[in-house]
Amino acid sequence: MANKNIQLKKTIISNKSSNDSLSKNFDKLVKSNNIANSANIKPLYENLFYSIPKEGNPSHNSILDQSIEYIDESEIEKLDLKIDQLLDKYSELETDYENALTPKAEHPLYPNGSFITAGDPVLQQQFQGMSTIYLMNQGLKRTIKNITGPNGEENVLYYTLRRILGKSEDFETDIIYLSVDDLNTIPNGPPLNSFNDLNIRQLTSDNDQIYQRLQYYKLYVKCEGMLGKVYAPQFTPSWTISVLNDQNEGSGCKISYIDNDFDDPTGFYKIKELTLKNDEQAVIWIARDTFFEGETELALSGIPDDFNEEKYNEYLPQYLSEDDQVGLSQPYNYYPIIKEWGYEKRFNGIVSAYGELEYKQVLPGPKTEWKKLNQHYTLNFNPYS
Repeated sequence: MANKNIQLKKTIISNKSSNDSLSKNFDKLVKSNNIANSANIKPLYENLFYSIPKEGNPSHNSILDQSIEYIDESEIEKLDLKIDQLLDKYSELETDYENALTPKAEHPLYPNGSFITAGDPVLQQQFQGMSTIYLMNQGLKRTIKNITGPNGEENVLYYTLRRILGKSEDFETDIIYLSVDDLNTIPNGPPLNSFNDLNIRQLTSDNDQIYQRLQYYKLYVKCEGMLGKVYAPQFTPSWTISVLNDQNEGSGCKISYIDNDFDDPTGFYKIKELTLKNDEQAVIWIARDTFFEGETELALSGIPDDFNEEKYNEYLPQYLSEDDQVGLSQPYNYYPIIKEWGYEKRFNGIVSAYGELEYKQVLPGPKTEWKKLNQHYTLNFNPYS
């Protein structure tokens, strides 16, 4: 066989020449015969998903690791926060939906938006010392806090609630007065300390008892000094002179009184003692009975049942007998005794008073000017004259 020469040629084009002569753009795209749409993308995704192994390289875990390395961690935290916010919003919307389907909670006798307080329903007046007003909300009674305004206005929250509910700004109108027993049949809701407390969606309740305030006087007392020098006839027994003159030693006054607050079975009355210097004054709250003019029949006496005449006599000074005599036979000229305290007296919550005392009544009733609370016998007989 004759030999035949074959010539091989190779054309080399530089990068510059190729850029000038050849186009590197996609001028034409090949169209797939399988058109992607919502119907066939999901099966393709599932086939691809399950064809990738869970472990190894490549795998689902490796893809996840590469994605985390690629994405900034702060972006992941932002997305997690957004997910949590969306879940919270979903929970709120779900609660609102359930509440919309649930009948509104309301007390059968006192509808939501009612104002109630402890007092006498017949006389339409509050019990002394029980000025709290409650708002009925979701079937519960909620204490309205007494908020003071910037200019010293009282009960700002209460008056604002009245305006919101379309009621007059007269404090005492549209109020339901209930006995303490009836008030305790209504469960308590959380107190209204601000307007934001009205936005609580689901109220919790408790059955803590409210106790009725026992009746009391509010008095200012002032010490005018100890008893004056007592002069007695020469034939007066020496022990009487000694006892009477014991009152002149030192200075100041002393007053003992019954102190109690609420009709709470766990509590009990106390005997408080107040000592005043000359010209010193103080304010005290003393127990009283229910015989004050215009008193409600549902009011509770502050004088304990066992505090009878014998109990008061335990506090009488030894030098005074039950009829307030000083141990001297009568008749003698003397200044009349003033005794507004003790058993069957005006202020029977006071059990003893030593020294010359004056009082000014503040509550209940109209305020008074200074008056004598007590004045013991001062004999008007000087054996040396």
